[in-house]
Amino acid sequence: MKRLICCILTITVLFSAINISHTIPSDAAATSDVSAASNVGKKQLYSEIAKHLLKREKRFSVSCSYTTVVRSLIDRLCGESESGFYHALYDITHATDNPKTTDDGDYLYGILWGANCYYADGRLCFYGVKYFETKKQTRIVNQYTRKTARKIMKKTRNKYERLKLAYSFVVNRITYDTRKKCFYSAYAGYVKRKTVCNGYALMLYKLLMEMGFPARFISGKVTNGKKWYLHAWNKVKYRGKWYNLDACSDDEDDGQVYGDFFMKKNKKFSRTHRADAFY
Repeated sequence: MKRLICCILTITVLFSAINISHTIPSDAAATSDVSAASNVGKKQLYSEIAKHLLKREKRFSVSCSYTTVVRSLIDRLCGESESGFYHALYDITHATDNPKTTDDGDYLYGILWGANCYYADGRLCFYGVKYFETKKQTRIVNQYTRKTARKIMKKTRNKYERLKLAYSFVVNRITYDTRKKCFYSAYAGYVKRKTVCNGYALMLYKLLMEMGFPARFISGKVTNGKKWYLHAWNKVKYRGKWYNLDACSDDEDDGQVYGDFFMKKNKKFSRTHRADAFY
């Protein structure tokens, strides 16, 4: 359990550093424009934004009218609410789901950590968009993931054993990053072999999906018995039911793989973990 508080405190500090100013920088001109319908709907608008995010663009714009959807999005991304900020990122990244890739949806949401936007001259403009991984680094993660999945699947045909091997791989691969400027990505987990809960969850999400298990990257909060803090973990579907996994909290960096948070049902898991409301 000691990993819980270390991980969540780091993410809490990270959010406090996000630039949520409404000030419009002079260099915020769009670097890539997508022309959308003047009365673009929410899903279409979010899908257009997600296309830019998948390219890891830091500044871009989408042509649209100033609707209540646009105003609400700006308020959530640039407001004071931590939950509103993450909810907005979730809505954007989950507007579309390409079955041919795991780079969108949950994974894209998990690697985003900063964004500002404003509306001017018929465009919704984004600037200061920040990612935990570059596009090249995500490609490297995919290469590692495919290689690891093949090795695990060759060892056994038993699906439950495959789940255990994938979980053990992530726990044993990573040393929890205790530095002030720590890593948050699956790339860091594979290449640097250091990351925090966000990286554990992203790494396991990719691996489970590659092995054919429906899986989720989950953001939310965890408790130490006194307070609730930001955290990340996974869900996996096995034999028609969803189970919770928290590889980070089962890693004590002592060579052991503890099963305290492996394949747990919601009733028990919810005593310490609480997923964000938008899941």
